[in-house]
Amino acid sequence: GRWLVKLDGGKVEGVRPEHLQPEKPQAWMKTNVVPARYRKKRCSIKDTAKRGVSLKQLEELGDLIEDVVETESIVDGFSGLRQTWKNINMYTICAYFVETLTRIFTCSFVELVA
Repeated sequence: GRWLVKLDGGKVEGVRPEHLQPEKPQAWMKTNVVPARYRKKRCSIKDTAKRGVSLKQLEELGDLIEDVVETESIVDGFSGLRQTWKNINMYTICAYFVETLTRIFTCSFVELVA
C-alpha cells in the first residue's frame, strides 16, 4: 500500500526504515545545477595516500550541499530526520553527494575535483 509521510519538526513518520535509504540519491541533480567541476573526472591518483582534499574543495562541496538541502527533501536513513545544513551528517553527504557524483566515473572524490 501507499505510505503517508508526515513531517513533524523535521522527523519523518509513517515510512518504513528501508524506505529511508537513498533509493534515488541522484534525484536532487534533476532540479539543481551540478557545477561544472563535478561533471568530469579530472585525474587518476593511484596511490590512495596521495588523495588529499583541499579546504577549498571541501568548501565548494559544502556550498553545493547547502544549496541542495535548502530546496530538496533529503532524509537521513538512520534517524529519519529531514536533513538541513545544520544537521546533515557525513553518512548522508557520502550517500547523496559524494557517491552520486563519483559513481559515474568510478573514482574518488579528489580524482573528480583535483
